[in-house]
Amino acid sequence: MDDAYATFIAELEAGGFGEPTDGGWRAEQIAAHLARNQELLIEVTEAVLHEEPAVYNNADATGPDLDRYVRSYGGLGGLADRLAVTTITLRELAAQLGERGLTEVPVLIRDGGETVVDQPVPWSKLLEIDATGHLPRHLAQLRALRPA
Repeated sequence: MDDAYATFIAELEAGGFGEPTDGGWRAEQIAAHLARNQELLIEVTEAVLHEEPAVYNNADATGPDLDRYVRSYGGLGGLADRLAVTTITLRELAAQLGERGLTEVPVLIRDGGETVVDQPVPWSKLLEIDATGHLPRHLAQLRALRPA
């Protein structure tokens, strides 16, 4: 498993999170967002590997269904387990991409109602951005929920 995700999962398992004071996501919602996002990344990676049409849209990982997703995995422990499984799966699939990782995939990423990306992106590049930018931002968000 990637070290960054292992760190995130360890933080989830440690628990002790308070409620957000800025109106942001609770720890469970952050974990659900990342796990659901991993599922979307897996779906697109599989499509790229099979040379099938693919589109990445983060809407399914950000919407009101996050609480239902949290319930379906029983809270932080189940979400940590799900995130571990999806991380391993995605890593294994990404290792198979080779030249197919250069495939440009239409990407739509919205954050807080603003469009952040709305253009084709080489798939391996998006996976890199997820691991080096997206995950660390949510790790910081999660850690900020711990009482000082």
